[in-house]
Amino acid sequence: MSDTAVIITHPHEEYDDGVISEAVQEFASETELDSYVIDSSRVESDPYACDKFDEVLEEEAYGQLYPEDAERLSDEYETVLLGGGFVEMCAENTYESLLNSGFDRDNVFVVSDLTYDQSLDDKYTIADVFETMDAKIISDYIESSNNELVERATIQGHVLGEVIDDIDKVTEMKVEEATLDPNTSIDIGFKANAGGPSRPMIEDQR
Repeated sequence: MSDTAVIITHPHEEYDDGVISEAVQEFASETELDSYVIDSSRVESDPYACDKFDEVLEEEAYGQLYPEDAERLSDEYETVLLGGGFVEMCAENTYESLLNSGFDRDNVFVVSDLTYDQSLDDKYTIADVFETMDAKIISDYIESSNNELVERATIQGHVLGEVIDDIDKVTEMKVEEATLDPNTSIDIGFKANAGGPSRPMIEDQR
């Protein structure tokens, strides 16, 4: 048994419009880690690739784990990789269930391409936000969330919460500063450029 478990909350077509379907199918087929999926009690469809996960967990409500399941996971694993969504709803409830059962916050990580969010009628993964490589879009996304789960997302090997200050530093630069030094950027696995053109992969609906 691995000391790391992967838990994906509500990977259902009704919730994510299919945005994590391919990533979940690929992950479930290839992972050697112990894997769990949390089934929604509010939809009729099965979770993506549910037959390929080690265990399907029933929710207490809205992604919240039953205490006995959360405690069992806490006893068996040191680290958890989380996926699913929505970030500020059911996935957050799963996260809180794990922390309440004894998991250390620093040992819980969010897999960005397996985790979905929404803005008005748009559905997207956290990876979609990161892959814009636009520091302002990433910064605005962070600021739009009151959920610390977002800070546990991994971005090219970095935990987002650990590079937030760097992202803010780039976005706060004046246009003149960026013009004088067009190579100014932060390296968080990719170059997030100050004053660079926006290349969003999702529609900015603010």
